[in-house]
Amino acid sequence: MKTHHTETDVLRLTASFSVALLHSAAARMSGHLSAADGAWVPCLLNALCRFGVPVFVMISGRYMLASECSIRRAGSKAAKTLGALLLWSSVYLGYALLAGWRPAGTGDVIWRLLTEPVHLWYFYAAAALYLLAPVLSVFTRHATHRQFLYGLALTGTMGCVVVILLRTGRFPMLSAIMEQTKLPYTTGFLFCYLLGYYLFRYPLGRRGLILLGGAGILGWAATFAGTLWLSGRAGAWNDLLLSFYAPNVVVTSAAVFAWAQRIFGRWAMPDRARRVLAAAAGTTGGIYGLHMLVLWQLARMGLPMLAEALTVYLVSGAVVWVIQRTWHFGRRCLHPAGTKTE
Repeated sequence: MKTHHTETDVLRLTASFSVALLHSAAARMSGHLSAADGAWVPCLLNALCRFGVPVFVMISGRYMLASECSIRRAGSKAAKTLGALLLWSSVYLGYALLAGWRPAGTGDVIWRLLTEPVHLWYFYAAAALYLLAPVLSVFTRHATHRQFLYGLALTGTMGCVVVILLRTGRFPMLSAIMEQTKLPYTTGFLFCYLLGYYLFRYPLGRRGLILLGGAGILGWAATFAGTLWLSGRAGAWNDLLLSFYAPNVVVTSAAVFAWAQRIFGRWAMPDRARRVLAAAAGTTGGIYGLHMLVLWQLARMGLPMLAEALTVYLVSGAVVWVIQRTWHFGRRCLHPAGTKTE
């Protein structure tokens, strides 16, 4: 029987809703170029919701790295995650065919099956993190506190700071050096993966939580204001600071994760409410896979952004809940990493 923790289930539900709201906001941002054009509200919400994916990674790291992870276990989880990817890709492929898309050949079908829609990229990232867990769990179980901090500093610098500097295109020498190392893009989510377990193993005190919370608020403000400023200068939307690897997004995500651990980790819920929360949280993996299909349909109705995102979230969750209770296979393949208690 799987163990459920209130703080984790709350994070899963919050992060999955943030992803739905993020995509709803992003769709509205595409038609505007500046705050004066009316885009500041969707930009504000987009910036606020960027924590969702990094938090999913932190959740997975907390559970996968808390004990020894066997190669067999990691391989099994990676295989299930890739199975979920193929399942959802097949659903979207079927939708595309019904909508009139016609492939030029078998190669087009395979390409679309493995690469579309874009938001399913996270399944690949999740599978890779699972496969790395047997190696990383050895480090997390035996590393001293100082060694752990060194690991965080290394992966955070290479995977967050350096990646954003490279994306600016203003550091040609750094780009040339990093091209030789091949490190930055392989360590982006490793930092969040390790950080999730670190914050669980070494919980922050009151002062640390306040400092991290303040940094998280500043990170969110930098995401919002910086995106508007950069986009205004470029005359088109600039997503540099919206990247899930951006330090401003990662620090906000860490703040959300740490504060949720503190607040909801001490929350004693009645058993019935606990079961309801666990059942709702069990739909988050399916919501991640399905929500874009639902969003495409609701976009035609012209609903207000928050109402649209909430409707997408609830409809997706209801559909997944029904599938999980009527189709046994559905229970086993609707959960990318971090969307269930590992």
